[in-house]
Amino acid sequence: MWNWIREHCPEDERQKGRSKVTRKIDLIATGMNLRAVRMRKGYRAIDVADMMQVSSGSVSHWENGDFLPCTVRLVRLAELYGVPIDSLIIRRAE
Repeated sequence: MWNWIREHCPEDERQKGRSKVTRKIDLIATGMNLRAVRMRKGYRAIDVADMMQVSSGSVSHWENGDFLPCTVRLVRLAELYGVPIDSLIIRRAE
């Protein structure tokens, strides 16, 4: 994971952080990815919540782009869905 961050985030950007607008766009893109992968796998949000041992509200917040799951949960989601983590967090080209 850290190698991916080093490769895809220039040092100066990691140091200074991003604007709130950019972070919100990233959250929304990640949420859309999470929802798309879940639906492609045929899971309901409540099923994912049960498997991840979180509330269905948490899954909803992740998929709506309100906030990101923690790193450990992102790893578990990627394993559950059988996809690489970067497919969940990278914004896809339009």
